[in-house]
Amino acid sequence: MRGALPRLRIDQMLNFNWKFLTPVALASLTVIMLVDKALPAGLSIWVRTAALLVANVLVFAATLGIMVLARRRHWTLVQTEE
Repeated sequence: MRGALPRLRIDQMLNFNWKFLTPVALASLTVIMLVDKALPAGLSIWVRTAALLVANVLVFAATLGIMVLARRRHWTLVQTEE
């Protein structure tokens, strides 16, 4: 088991955290805050929950789209170097 898994160094984990996880978390918090403030105060809890769920799904979809584009760009650069 130990030999089959890749070894992650602390600098790789910190790089992933600061370049990916922290910006995604800040974007998610910002979107949720804006959606929550944009909703009227008299809405039921179910409508508010559904709106926040949709906002989270949109943040997830945007993050996934950015990751796919970055991967395509990376592979395009790798193929042009060969």
